[in-house]
Amino acid sequence: MLLSYQMISVYQLYIVEDYVHQTKTEAAGTIATMSIITMVVSLSASLISGPISDKMHTRARY
Repeated sequence: MLLSYQMISVYQLYIVEDYVHQTKTEAAGTIATMSIITMVVSLSASLISGPISDKMHTRARY
């Protein structure tokens, strides 16, 4: 899983450098910003989906 995450990061760096034409430093900043946005959206979705799944009774209870 860590290897695949690293591969995605390297591919993002390649895309930002070659297609957006940013320097390595600018590309690193862009990827860091995208990572923060992804983290915030993931945490928000997790916090919202729990109560929704409770109301829909879709989670298994053991």
